[in-house]
Amino acid sequence: MKLYEMGTLSRLPGELLGDILRRTGGVYEIEFPLTPDFRREIREAAELTADVELREIAERPAVPVSLEHLRQMDPLTRIVFGAQLWLTPAESERLGCPRLELPLDPRTTVLVDLGTEGSAAHG
Repeated sequence: MKLYEMGTLSRLPGELLGDILRRTGGVYEIEFPLTPDFRREIREAAELTADVELREIAERPAVPVSLEHLRQMDPLTRIVFGAQLWLTPAESERLGCPRLELPLDPRTTVLVDLGTEGSAAHG
């Protein structure tokens, strides 16, 4: 929301929880689609690490995501979904995809203190 309020995003981020629940018939779970490129990356990581579960995920066009933790939230709450494959530095090197540690861009980054370690939200 902060990126939208700053003018970085031209439309409101995410989707209303109420709209998601209408689409799922009130079920607090969605099927999150995985793009072919992302599935290829998952497959490569699974082969490198011999991870059977990761390999099974790579074969699916979508994965279920529970929304049970949002059960008490207002239906007007906006929900943003995303997925990222985290590789160790060694895995990144072996797969030929170096991890880039770029400086945070203040136009697309809002730092949010979650009361623990903190988090960076990227737009």
